[in-house]
Amino acid sequence: MPEFLLPCRYRRGVFLLLFLILGAPTIYGQSKADTVKPNFDSLKAVIVRPKDLRPRLHGDTMEYNTGSMLMRPNASVEELIGRLPGLRIDADGTITFNGEKITQLLVDGEDLFASDPTLVTRSFDASKIARIQLLDRKSDQTRFSGIDDGRRTKTLNLVLKDDSKKGYFGKVEAGTNTQENYNATGLLASFKNREQIAALGLASNIGVTGFNTNSGSSAVGISSLNAIPDPMGASAGRGIPRMLATGLHYANTWKENDDHLVGNYQYGNLLTRPVTSSTTIQALPDSLYVQNRSARSINQQNQHLGYSTFDFLGDKSSSLQIGFRYNNADAKSEYRDTGSGSFNNALVNSSERNIRSENNLQNLSGIVSWRLHSRKVPSRIFTVSTNFSRNNNATEGYVYSLNNFYQPNGELQSKDTVDQRKQIANLTHVIGGRISFAEPLGKNWTLGFYYWSGNTTSQSRQETYDKGNGKYDNIIDSLSSQYESHTLNQSGAFTFQHTGHLINYTLTTGMAEYSYRQRDLYVDTIVRYHYLNFLPHLIVNYIPNSFSRVDLTYDGNTQQPDINQLQPIRNNSDPLHITLGNPSLRPGFSQNLTMRFTRAKASLLNISLNLGMTSKSIGTKTITDSLGRQISQPVNIDGNRNLDSYISNSRKIGDFDLGIVAAFRYSQNSTYVNSDISRNSNYTGGMGLNLGQNMGDEYSFKLASYISYFTSNSSINATAPVQYWTQAYTGNISIYFLRLFDINMSANYTWQQKSSAFAKDNSVLLWNAVVSRNLLANRLTGKLLVYNLLNQNSGISRSNIGNTNTETFTNILGRYWMLSLVWRFDRKYRNK
Repeated sequence: MPEFLLPCRYRRGVFLLLFLILGAPTIYGQSKADTVKPNFDSLKAVIVRPKDLRPRLHGDTMEYNTGSMLMRPNASVEELIGRLPGLRIDADGTITFNGEKITQLLVDGEDLFASDPTLVTRSFDASKIARIQLLDRKSDQTRFSGIDDGRRTKTLNLVLKDDSKKGYFGKVEAGTNTQENYNATGLLASFKNREQIAALGLASNIGVTGFNTNSGSSAVGISSLNAIPDPMGASAGRGIPRMLATGLHYANTWKENDDHLVGNYQYGNLLTRPVTSSTTIQALPDSLYVQNRSARSINQQNQHLGYSTFDFLGDKSSSLQIGFRYNNADAKSEYRDTGSGSFNNALVNSSERNIRSENNLQNLSGIVSWRLHSRKVPSRIFTVSTNFSRNNNATEGYVYSLNNFYQPNGELQSKDTVDQRKQIANLTHVIGGRISFAEPLGKNWTLGFYYWSGNTTSQSRQETYDKGNGKYDNIIDSLSSQYESHTLNQSGAFTFQHTGHLINYTLTTGMAEYSYRQRDLYVDTIVRYHYLNFLPHLIVNYIPNSFSRVDLTYDGNTQQPDINQLQPIRNNSDPLHITLGNPSLRPGFSQNLTMRFTRAKASLLNISLNLGMTSKSIGTKTITDSLGRQISQPVNIDGNRNLDSYISNSRKIGDFDLGIVAAFRYSQNSTYVNSDISRNSNYTGGMGLNLGQNMGDEYSFKLASYISYFTSNSSINATAPVQYWTQAYTGNISIYFLRLFDINMSANYTWQQKSSAFAKDNSVLLWNAVVSRNLLANRLTGKLLVYNLLNQNSGISRSNIGNTNTETFTNILGRYWMLSLVWRFDRKYRNK
């Protein structure tokens, strides 16, 4: 083994793994001959080579029959999904279909933990899944009332095998090394008929936030926690998380009357220490404004989250649904950064900033709905519901900032110091109600009507204190405010729904009224405004046969400003970038037309096209002075539009799985730069190729490549376009032919070309390897993982928004190794 792969600190772990591999039969009181033969035979018996993985269309659902796809022992659902044509799963567990992200994952129709699909895909074994269904899931309100509101959630549903619903199963994994890294996860699940009980646990400091059994992803999306808004912005980015979390799930449906109960609870504790450096380039009318910043922070978060729904069917003509949700979270943050700004390479400012903040978030919401069916005409449905919520978000903290400003000759011109304490609180109460009525007009026609009304009361307070005599007790009136607002929303619509043999469609035409009243309690002034908008909506599904379908969707929606955008509050947590609300802001109106074509016959072909346009879009006006100080404010502006297209084709050629993808995106958005409007146009085009093969109990591999080109132009400074190529290559190979062993190697290579905005190429090769051995009839597995063998930094990202281009470097885990043991168990209930 090359010396760079085996530093001295690794050797102890390798010796321990060799002891586990060679000495395990003796430890468990069996000879090697007694152990190898039955495990090897069982391995041969369960692994088969899949012949046809093409999905089948069943109405609105695309279904993969995975019951005959018996994978290798202990394969996860994530590995199973990665083998299915049309579905793509990234290294961080994100699942996409035809370029669209899967946002919800169900198990037998039930939502487990409702946070992130990786909570299930990396914890459940593939051997327990009979079918995987892909659907655009309708909203809870649509399913309850029978009136389609047009909202859809891209969802995967895992249908368990009957044999998996006759007992309990689970697994426990624990791993560590001599570098003080650790990762421990546990799953216990019981599925009996229609009753579900599940518990998850996690403790890790290697970047795992979603009960992940595969270590080392550089992405740090928090899957078991929801983000707590921090108006002081005391976070440097993502970083390497230390995570402690648990989740409990219960669901049951009683066959006698189909009463249904589902409840979930989650707790999470997250600690991150992100370290980032970034370069931001903004195109201005006569120059480029370049800002360099280095930041670090310590962020800690605790969260308790619970939610439950109960459906009670009193008789065949009526039903009652009750649901509630509770979230209690708190966070502490310490932040520090240094930075500088320059116009055309001439330094104009430098700064250093420290922030300490504490946040608390408490949300409570509930809904009660009642449905009545006509006894003579069951599809005649009347529903009434009421909902309420209470949201309380409070922040307290300290801001210290020292800013230096320079003359054109480089000499110091002035200094500005900010040393303040802030108290920010927002309390919101919402109460609303909805009535709806669905009337059948014939065998395939339904007329629906709904009316909804909601009243929102908000109180917001911001107090800023300057430091004097060693205490923060001098209130600053210009940075303090107290507002009270009342909002009344009303909407009503008629829907026409048709269900036919070949074509289904829903047409909705409605109107929405919005009334807003805001009172400034400091100066006793009142602001009012009122608007009325149309709410058109159309869904058309054409299904000519069992292997193809065409979907068309049109939406018209109001883009409503939030309370923080409306209130003229100055936020100076970053004195060089001050934000200001706008009480004159008006709602925008967006229109989207989406077309999709799917054909699953000799190959799986998907084509999608999306057109979007927004009038009076809520954009940003940024004023930059000669010293680089910026004030940003939301404003209404026209001219935003986008065009997206995506094509994918997957087919089997011999023993190989081949996939081809192509994508194009055009977007135009407008912003104000000082007093000028900047029209910003972005174009992205790319193509990719996927090739894979699975040879049963011998080996499997998958290779993927994607090449794209990006170009951005800003009318405010047409002489400074941004153009660059991006290439991404991934490879994964697994070897099974060594008796009792699995060997897996994966590599991800990315390259981004330098451009006028970014001075050098970026290239990263992330290479991981895992060796595992199965013991005790595959119930026990020993694993050695080596992550990031070449010790490269993959925490690099680029973003392009309007006339602003940013490149960010974030700290990630370097090279490390880990030894772990995985114990699996599966017990069936005894028949009485």
